[in-house]
Amino acid sequence: MKINTIGNNFSFLVILLIISFRVYGQTKIFVDKRSGVEIIFNTPEVFFPQSWYDSPSNAKIETLDSDDDISRSLKIVKKALQKYPVNILKSNLKKVYVFYDIEFYKVGYGGTYWEDNVYITNKGIPNGYDDIFVEQLFHAEFSSILYLNYKQYFDKKSWKEANAPNVGYGDGGYEAIKNGSDSEDFDEETNNQCFLTQYGMSDMENDFNSFAKNLFSSDPGFWELFSKYKRLNKKLNLIIKFYYSIDPQFTIEFFRKVSTEY
Repeated sequence: MKINTIGNNFSFLVILLIISFRVYGQTKIFVDKRSGVEIIFNTPEVFFPQSWYDSPSNAKIETLDSDDDISRSLKIVKKALQKYPVNILKSNLKKVYVFYDIEFYKVGYGGTYWEDNVYITNKGIPNGYDDIFVEQLFHAEFSSILYLNYKQYFDKKSWKEANAPNVGYGDGGYEAIKNGSDSEDFDEETNNQCFLTQYGMSDMENDFNSFAKNLFSSDPGFWELFSKYKRLNKKLNLIIKFYYSIDPQFTIEFFRKVSTEY
């Protein structure tokens, strides 16, 4: 087989321009050169708040050991980072940790966040963790950081008023997961109440997350919902206004484009 050394060397140089790579023991750290964000795998040291390790939350992590899933996860996170202006990343995100599993209260979570760090999981394609799903985990958790850091731009009152009459939020993500009311699928009953997903009904932040992750990497049928459900369209406009207030790059045209770049 003939090897195109020019092409291979060029590809290698491009990769070096995008990331740098360090290994400490089993820990693998990739640095996104555009933003300085570290993408970390297989670290036994996770800097959760100490209270998360204590009872009753009892935080536990399981490292991602598959080289194939590490490589795939790295590509997914790098792609996700490219969808944000570099100044937004530098101001709000320091590290992205990728694990096989994260557990709190003896319940598995797809991801979480703390301050300027995002933690996500990838259990492999056979378990439903395809590229879109893993990328959505990142966007959902990072949206929570932005939701807190730029809360002055989010109109909570109008958002809540968009919900169907007499429909309130639940008791948070943990209760939703524990009770099995955590579907991430679009369905007519939920959409009629102005929620994208059942899990989004658990609290306002998860509701916000469900929109944000689809703005950056959408599930099939996402954009079609807004011509059918006027209340959902109101929330769409509110969240786009939020992102646009952070950076004028974030327009509906931008989101329609990047959300379908799989």
